[in-house]
Amino acid sequence: MVYENYKIYGPYLNKKDNRLRSVLISPDNKKLTISYPKYLMEVHLDRYLEDDETVHHIDGNPLNNDIKNLQVIKRSEHVSNDVMRNSDVTVKCKYCGKEFTIKGSTINNRNRSDREFHGYFCSKKCSGKYGRSIQLGLIKHTTEDKVVPDKRKRRG
Repeated sequence: MVYENYKIYGPYLNKKDNRLRSVLISPDNKKLTISYPKYLMEVHLDRYLEDDETVHHIDGNPLNNDIKNLQVIKRSEHVSNDVMRNSDVTVKCKYCGKEFTIKGSTINNRNRSDREFHGYFCSKKCSGKYGRSIQLGLIKHTTEDKVVPDKRKRRG
């Protein structure tokens, strides 16, 4: 059985990349930190993943670790999929209404959090003014849907 007699801690959220990790302590007290989806898949399959295998989130959400949303794929295939990049997206600033473009390379970072989504802002200044207006009761807080950009093949 995979990880038999291990002490298992977690999952813990890594704030830097917003992904879950587990800490495993082997019977001889060696500490191993691995991704939580990898741990789940190895336990599910009752085998360790090969060096050329990785776990892919089918829906693209790194926090959705339902076993039905995870699949083992070759690392080369995963890297090839990562080469697909988001197209640039034009959105309206939630505060001032100005249209602006979000680079496809940064849209995932803006959409990554599972927290309530307030909207897109053209600047930190507009974001701050929006937050302050809510605090003062000048505007009512509403949530927005996140933009789901089209994927395009990276040139290179």
